[in-house]
Amino acid sequence: MTQYVDNDKCVDYVDLNMIVARRRSGKPNPSPIPSLASQAAPSSTPPTPASTGNVAPSPSPSLQRAIHRLYHDTVALAPMVRAGTLPLRLLALQYGCNVVYGEEIIDRKLMQCIREENPALGTIDFVTKSSSSGSKGEGITELRRLVFQTVAREKECVIFQMGTRNPEWAVQAAKVIEHDVAAIDLNMGCPKKFSLQDGMGAALLDNPQTASSLITALRLACPHLPISCKIRLLDTDLPLPKTIAFAKAMEAAGACALNVHMRTKEDKQSDPARWELLRPVVDAVQIPVVANGDLYTREDVERMRAMSGCAAVMLARPVLYNPSVLRTLRCGTTKDGGKEGATVHEVTTISSSSALSSPVSSRLLPLIEVIRAYLRVCLRYESHVSNAKYVVLEMIVRRRHPDHVKPVLLPLDVSEGINVNTVSRTKTLHALAELFGVVAEKGEGKRMDAGSIGIEGLHHYADDYFGSAKVEQGGVVVAKRREGGKECAGAECLCSKRQKVREEFKADSVAQITSAGAQ
Repeated sequence: MTQYVDNDKCVDYVDLNMIVARRRSGKPNPSPIPSLASQAAPSSTPPTPASTGNVAPSPSPSLQRAIHRLYHDTVALAPMVRAGTLPLRLLALQYGCNVVYGEEIIDRKLMQCIREENPALGTIDFVTKSSSSGSKGEGITELRRLVFQTVAREKECVIFQMGTRNPEWAVQAAKVIEHDVAAIDLNMGCPKKFSLQDGMGAALLDNPQTASSLITALRLACPHLPISCKIRLLDTDLPLPKTIAFAKAMEAAGACALNVHMRTKEDKQSDPARWELLRPVVDAVQIPVVANGDLYTREDVERMRAMSGCAAVMLARPVLYNPSVLRTLRCGTTKDGGKEGATVHEVTTISSSSALSSPVSSRLLPLIEVIRAYLRVCLRYESHVSNAKYVVLEMIVRRRHPDHVKPVLLPLDVSEGINVNTVSRTKTLHALAELFGVVAEKGEGKRMDAGSIGIEGLHHYADDYFGSAKVEQGGVVVAKRREGGKECAGAECLCSKRQKVREEFKADSVAQITSAGAQ
């Protein structure tokens, strides 16, 4: 079970399926993951390829072409927990995005997956399987959980983002997915507790030796795939000695590209991105650098590229503001103005001259039209209703945008009957679609609406919309969550049972460590 709070605020990771199955079979649980204290202390000196013992191979001509296609003159949909599933990725491609990142998946979860082709939906599904016996002896039921889903259409432009800190696990996970994605990106920038306490995400910024070993291991194991990493700034002032040293270490380890979120791990999401600090990083390395942070308009993109010299840009929250913002950006063009990859992405490209001559706001599609398009894709691929609701609510609540951007966002253009309350009350994908005037075609979404325990969404979420006492829309409290008829004080109430399971798991792990030490 992976639990997330407030989108990417991850609090813990426990593979309950594996634990329960082993308990029922009488087998001992596997040894727990070693704690950070048992690892070598992080080195402040970036390692060289020679010091790591392995050297990544030089890029082949085909790999060089893939790197150019993915990381030069492109606009990418950034990895976003819960939001970056198949429907939003396909919608982004429809609106002109060149490259799409999936949401972060942890290596251990992917290692348990089985690849299945789903002829009914035309998808490739990566699922975990477990068995569960009924409470009244009804027999054993197979439980299947969907971890990652893709389609052939996006194979040349979807990048899989992995959360990891162990080179062996990273390689095992990559082998599961390597033939169905265009590249693999390592998350080295997530500042949330879930990642930090396990040595992943932004914790790797303080451990360049481990970060380098991850890059090199994947380059050696998957020489045909571009391997990139997404990092944050390590400095708040020029000349950025820590950030540049880390970037050079990743390049030396074999990274094919560097995605830079222009904030530090200490910065708040409401703080402005530090655009002025990217140029030294770009100048310090030879690999393409992709800029990420507060790029809401075509003018923002042009200014960032002029200031920093970055090879490409990446958008996250601007897409949740209105995915049609991607139509206003320069996508699918090379430096000489030629179209690139149009037959692969099947996207509509806005010419650079028309985009520059028109204000971005005049080119955005009405939000209600965009949400309907998103819901049609959700119905087509039978998305989990909870995930669909989450993305829709992100579009209408607008709670995550930086303070300096909020005053210039266009007014919300949905009907009066659509708000947090009405969206949250929908229980099925059909009901959510009908709220926005979308009628499903025959058979669409039936499996999920029927409450199937077949393929379910992997994640169990307790985000602010469904898990906190207050939700604000436009500065006005519009919903309160109640549980058992009493107002809940926060996510802790909703997750008390899960917290108990986590505590029991940790107690079991401690007992196993003690037992192993005694032996």
